Amino acid sequence: MSEDGNAHRYPDDDSGSDDYDDNAGDGEASDHQVKGLSLKLPDDKREQLSNKMFEYRNRLSTKYKNRPNDDRSVVIMATSILIIERLLRDGTVNSNQFQSELRETYPNYNAEYFASAWMVIKGYCEDSSSDTDKTEELRSLEILLPPDKRVVMQRKMNEYKTRLATKYAERPSNDPSVIEVQLRILILEKLFQQGRIYTWDLSRELEHTFKNYSPELFERACKVIEQYIKNGGKDLHGGTGLAE
Repeated sequence: MSEDGNAHRYPDDDSGSDDYDDNAGDGEASDHQVKGLSLKLPDDKREQLSNKMFEYRNRLSTKYKNRPNDDRSVVIMATSILIIERLLRDGTVNSNQFQSELRETYPNYNAEYFASAWMVIKGYCEDSSSDTDKTEELRSLEILLPPDKRVVMQRKMNEYKTRLATKYAERPSNDPSVIEVQLRILILEKLFQQGRIYTWDLSRELEHTFKNYSPELFERACKVIEQYIKNGGKDLHGGTGLAE
């Protein structure tokens, strides 16, 4: 299945040809990654960031209105709004100074969630228009892991780990097939931890923490995992399926 809904465009045999560098890191955003950094709002991004702020506010008041105030996604989105507000007001924001303010003024402040929000907004400030268009679907995609799918998806993750240790053991770390399987494992690990992921948020984290990160391979990995959760991968070409 492809991003436009056509089947058989995201094979589960991990085909690919692009080269990427070195080894993978873990996928967790952390406070130390943004300490002492500053964001500057480019003039040509002001309208886009303003629109994004209103989109986030609308999402908080509709889709997320029944979630608790300390819900991870709610806090990240609320923090993103605060960062955007400061950028629109001052044109720049320093992470250390702003975190100090939020510790005093935002009851649900969380350092890890701040780092995730910072990376998301940093991505918007730095995106080219072509990148923005290409990743628009990732911004809105949410993947849920229902309780009744946890066992079969755990088996799928174990299968991926075995594939890395056996079939792909002799391949270089920058092999696209190796990278995509690593990304699928990271996506599944996040799902087991949180029960859901927002692909845009996770993509921004991995861009900074996963040395071999590739937007194209990440999108493919998300589509494969989503298909396995939704229908057992029946629309995937060449997949190994789910062991019931």
